[in-house]
Amino acid sequence: SAIEGADIVKDGFGIIAMVALTPVIALQVLGLLFQAKSKKGGIETDAS
Repeated sequence: SAIEGADIVKDGFGIIAMVALTPVIALQVLGLLFQAKSKKGGIETDAS
């Protein structure tokens, strides 16, 4: 084994979880950017 104490199953599940959460995190970041830009008046929203 290249790394002492490394467990391939635990590391594999961690990487799978990280890849699965990437789209969710990206949407949250885009939402924050949209909210910040709309507060500055750069984007008109249809919310009444």
